[in-house]
Amino acid sequence: MDSYSAHTTIYGYVDSITKYPDVRHAGDVARFAPPLLPFRIMLHCTGSIAAVLALWMGDLSPLLDRRFPEPSVQFLVMDANTRDVIESRWPRPEEPVPVGSLVKPFLALACSGGYPEFDCKGSQSGCWLARGHGHLGLSHALAFSCNAYFLNLARHVEREALAATTAKFDIPAPVRETAQARIGLRDGWPIAPLALMRAYTQLASRRGDPRVAPILAGLALAARSGSASAIGNGALAKTGTAPDSGYTLVLDPADAPRIALLVRVRGHTGSETARTAARILSTIRTGR
Repeated sequence: MDSYSAHTTIYGYVDSITKYPDVRHAGDVARFAPPLLPFRIMLHCTGSIAAVLALWMGDLSPLLDRRFPEPSVQFLVMDANTRDVIESRWPRPEEPVPVGSLVKPFLALACSGGYPEFDCKGSQSGCWLARGHGHLGLSHALAFSCNAYFLNLARHVEREALAATTAKFDIPAPVRETAQARIGLRDGWPIAPLALMRAYTQLASRRGDPRVAPILAGLALAARSGSASAIGNGALAKTGTAPDSGYTLVLDPADAPRIALLVRVRGHTGSETARTAARILSTIRTGR
């Protein structure tokens, strides 16, 4: 790898990249970024990429405000490596809120032994999908956010194991000891948005762990064809529906996330929120 690639990797227009071979440092990226837009900046720099992206996002922030002026839309953008916030339109993101099914990956990690398979029979199994999801394992249960699968899982997870898992990821355990709370139904497991995003970036960094791999496969499938299908192929995503809001969390790109995005839309479901998240992600990727 040459010195340019070692300092900075820019995925975008190849002709734009080759045109400026001397772009090697944060100041250079900031100087050359405007004429290079639209492109997708993903950086491997000495030091934090947040400082570099923040310069670029300085031009992007007004664009996001223009594209998404609705007060019901809130979002956080985070550097997935340093876990620094790059862009925020979210009052008090350090305060815990119900986040719906975004808790499910951490419940799964607390399960002892292998991940089970399960027959979802719809409403009679406690699932939101009346006709049921049929026979499925963990990855598909995550991708389609099958409540029946996770209710079954929740009943077999030890309280101490769940507490140990949440402590490992620096998020709180559920405040209510019910299966419903453990899968994110109602308000029994509130988590601060910032802490949740950092927990997901930590999860993605453990892709070599055999217990984490099926979870990340489920998040990739969710983005490709599951509950977050509006996001599309090439990212990791999870949706959640809380009592008053829908959530979508995205890690992009899927194979080595550089950006974490959390979107909340009041009065929407998680799947509906994914459509807004897809538009915000496109704006971040392209600068338009």
